Amino acid sequence: MSTNQRDYREWHQGTDSCCENYDEKLFQPGRYDYEVWLKEQRLLEGIVERFVPHGERYLDFACGTGRVLAHLESRFPESIGLDISESMLATARGRVKGARLICADATREPEAVPGPFDCITAFRFFLNAQPDLRDEAMALLASKLRDELSVLVFNVHGNSRSSRWLAARTTRFRDRTYNELSRAAVVRLIQRHGLELVEWHGLQYLDAGLYKWLPSRLCAGIERALDPLEFLKSCAVNLYFVCRRAQPGPRVAPSDG
Repeated sequence: MSTNQRDYREWHQGTDSCCENYDEKLFQPGRYDYEVWLKEQRLLEGIVERFVPHGERYLDFACGTGRVLAHLESRFPESIGLDISESMLATARGRVKGARLICADATREPEAVPGPFDCITAFRFFLNAQPDLRDEAMALLASKLRDELSVLVFNVHGNSRSSRWLAARTTRFRDRTYNELSRAAVVRLIQRHGLELVEWHGLQYLDAGLYKWLPSRLCAGIERALDPLEFLKSCAVNLYFVCRRAQPGPRVAPSDG
């Protein structure tokens, strides 16, 4: 993780926030994050179908512009999106169909989000949040799960054991802040808050920074060649975790999905 990581709350509020034109900067067709999002949609659909096919209540934590929320809300009778950025929620209001949207910092006002939930998602949050906020958020989300069958699904879009390590240390990109988080650090985080990892996945092997100086055809070829190789997923840039409340007794090794 970068030592000069910005405070998440400040970064997502005010005139100098990262929220201005967020979707336009990241998720326009043809952009790196848009291509990752196409893969994430299929992954999310499979996770929900396997773990909470009959879930009643769904929370998208740090929902931003509602990308994940809009994709999953139809699978649940009741869906809620939570974010601290009113400008991002303004975009989400034009995207979601029936989900309730709440503007609040639930790590400081946990009563702002009425639990419990059968499924909680948190995308593009934990990597960007500073360490103390990660713990505050994980404690909150663990407390909002309904029972031992409920799941928390979240991602880390900057695996420190991936090609992001190379991109972050390439001279050409030293003016950019690269946050990084390892799978081992994530496992320690969830275990500190009474959760256990039941399944995890990896997507995309080349960091966005590398796409800027490698030919696009070469990048696409590398991704196609590596994508089927499950044993390499710990080297993927984007990691996805499915967690539940920890069960008493010996821990079972998490499924590779």
